Amino acid sequence: MSTNSDASGGRFRRAELVTSSPEEQLQELLGDSARLYARFEELIQQATADADPELVVRLVEVGGQTEDPIRVLAMQRMAGVALHRIAAQQPRTDLARWSRPLELALQLLVPVLDAQPHEPELLYLLAVILHELGDDKAATRALERVLELEPQHPQARTVQRHVLQVVGRPKPDISRLVPSLDRFRPTIRSIIERAGELEDRRISLCMIVRDEEEMLPGCLAAAAPFVDEIIVVDTGSVDRTREIAREYGASVHEFPWNGSFSDARNESLRHATGDWILWLDADEQLVAEDGPQLRELARRTWVEGYQILETHFLGSGDDGTATHAPMRMFRRRPEYYWTGSIHEQVAWALPSWLPGRVQPTTVRVDHFGYMADVVEDRDKRARNLELLMAQHASDPSAFTSFNIGSEHAAAGDWQQAHVWLERSLSELRDEPGIWHEQQWAPLLLQRAVTARRLVGDIDGTIMLAEEGLRAWPQYTDLVYEQARAHADRGDWSEAAERARAALALGDAPARFVAVSGKGTFQARHVLAEALRQLGDAEAAREQLVAALRKAPHYLAALAELVDLLLEANVSDDELDSAVDEALGERRTAAAPNLLVGTRLHEAGRYEQADARYQRVLDASPTSSNALVGRAEVRLAQRRFDEAWEFGMKVDPLDRLAVAGAQSAFLAAAAMADPELVAAPADRIEHGESLRPTERAVYVAWRQVIAPGDGIRALVPNDDRARAVLLRNLEALARMHATDAFEQLHDALVPNVIPDEYERRLAMARLYIRLSFADMAGEELMMLADRFGPDAAILTGLGKVATIKEMWDDAAVFLGESLQLDPSQQDARRLLDAVQGRLGA
Repeated sequence: MSTNSDASGGRFRRAELVTSSPEEQLQELLGDSARLYARFEELIQQATADADPELVVRLVEVGGQTEDPIRVLAMQRMAGVALHRIAAQQPRTDLARWSRPLELALQLLVPVLDAQPHEPELLYLLAVILHELGDDKAATRALERVLELEPQHPQARTVQRHVLQVVGRPKPDISRLVPSLDRFRPTIRSIIERAGELEDRRISLCMIVRDEEEMLPGCLAAAAPFVDEIIVVDTGSVDRTREIAREYGASVHEFPWNGSFSDARNESLRHATGDWILWLDADEQLVAEDGPQLRELARRTWVEGYQILETHFLGSGDDGTATHAPMRMFRRRPEYYWTGSIHEQVAWALPSWLPGRVQPTTVRVDHFGYMADVVEDRDKRARNLELLMAQHASDPSAFTSFNIGSEHAAAGDWQQAHVWLERSLSELRDEPGIWHEQQWAPLLLQRAVTARRLVGDIDGTIMLAEEGLRAWPQYTDLVYEQARAHADRGDWSEAAERARAALALGDAPARFVAVSGKGTFQARHVLAEALRQLGDAEAAREQLVAALRKAPHYLAALAELVDLLLEANVSDDELDSAVDEALGERRTAAAPNLLVGTRLHEAGRYEQADARYQRVLDASPTSSNALVGRAEVRLAQRRFDEAWEFGMKVDPLDRLAVAGAQSAFLAAAAMADPELVAAPADRIEHGESLRPTERAVYVAWRQVIAPGDGIRALVPNDDRARAVLLRNLEALARMHATDAFEQLHDALVPNVIPDEYERRLAMARLYIRLSFADMAGEELMMLADRFGPDAAILTGLGKVATIKEMWDDAAVFLGESLQLDPSQQDARRLLDAVQGRLGA
């Protein structure tokens, strides 16, 4: 073996100078179409810069050998554009150099279009080349075809106007320099003619279902007239789901559930025979008038997938809607399939990176799966989280973390949602590529922003929303979140400014998962809050009325309007008139009147509240909310017999049956009637909406009122039992049911709250809420004598002094309390108010 370092070094130096050709570089990447395409783009850009049309042709010949037909078409278009640009770089005085790239472009485009005439981008490029070569008539006809295929083509109409202006003007004869033009003329005429002949294509509706007998008929009835076959994969229904599917002509296939939604959806693809796949869930319904559009869309064979406009109906119907544009219809190809065991995705496989291949549509689908009454019937959260956590354990990804966070958010657990959404955001930023170009990135960021706000990270909320707006300036939801964050912190001027910015944008485009109203009625609500806090009550009222006119169902604005009117202490007649005017046609509807009644009830306007509850019952005679509301009003009015009747009118099977029984029990206790206690007590004892320890309080209380019933209960001493006991004591005190209060207090309070310190402090706080200053002070002074004056006791004494308007004493007590525990925000706010009073 030679050890000649010079010789070895020479070999290495020569190797550095020997590089593979551009064609060889592409040849090495034929097995990896994504990397091939990226390298092809780099090489084409260099060939364009070097004005080397022959290299462009050689590159597209090599690239065309890949088995990815979409990337082949993309490379052919890129090469055609490059050849046109190279021609544009040449001086027109040198016709040979100028025409050569155009000749090569014709030789490239015509055979491709002859095989596939329905390619708008290639046809547009052919029209541009024909115009350059002087055949303006053929160019005009080609551009007309492009606009028939793609009426919104970004350049075709502009070029068409230019070509029409110059038709007939003399041009140099270059036929000898571009011999392909005359040779291809018959083929070009054929291409232009056939480009307008779109054939019908078959659509397969593919679904996976399980126990969907309630929702499936509506879905199939809406979609069946517009598809050619229905494939239903059932994963284990025990109701009539399969029979219903067959009634609508579906081909039903059983697939044992294995924990993977993707596997089930891919099974539906296996049975489909159509040219296109439309996929829906049973709780989704195609808007009937949009169905015919599906047929037209299916004829557009140059498109690979379509996005539809999906409207999610949230809550019970009064909480608004959210819209977004998911990809729901795609070409049936082997390479298009679902991945992910839950929150499965197919869009990843489609060429969204290539303009025009995945397109938005105006086809609408309504989604009812988020409606509260539907969600309550489906215990899906635990199942979804279990599947997602298993998926994350086996194959962690930013998308899985996002879905885990989303499930926690949907369940209202924003602490856990915050953890997982932040993790997803971090993981997505670490992935290759530009993170915010991911289709689901806007929704991730919006939910992460909301999570930050709801866990109290106001600065983080504003900063993250600002980052999102740099990527998506039209994403109104992020501006709204900034306004909401400033409002949560009490920065009312900033909240008003951001709310106005959201209104200026309007609701976000459908490509985002945008909640309706963030740029309209919800933004007006935040603006009204800010204006109210800034002292402009009239302007706030105008914004709330405008919000309700836009969205009469938006109860948050209605609640704000009622609160504003109550704060202004308007008369009953003025309040009723203002509310009814804002509600318009919904003035007799159940939901808004229930809310207004509740607000009026809380404000002590009992007769007015009762009238609103009656409106609810007029619209919905069995409304449990209104019945419980009327029972509570009667309790406040000390009309205990009527309160008992309304509480027990609630259907025993209703979810509020126990709430009604609690009101009836309280009424019976206030009347000290052992016989009337029995029925509501039985309903409470057997209801499932209360925890066992909560029910035990009522069982023990019943024993106190009716000791001869023989019922015994072990009195619990946990937090839930304590809350039930104190709530009922407070209610009895407010109703001036003194005997019932003392009976319950003496019998149960020592057992439920056995610790003397905790018991006396709890009672003192209850008396403070009731403004029973002397009774609260007595409890607190006894605590101070026995245990010493700690921060909680001193704060309580400060509140007692405030009730009695002993401002100097209040300032002393609160100041000493804050020295012991500076973290008490309520004490800090109260001290500031007291000092303000002293300063005044």
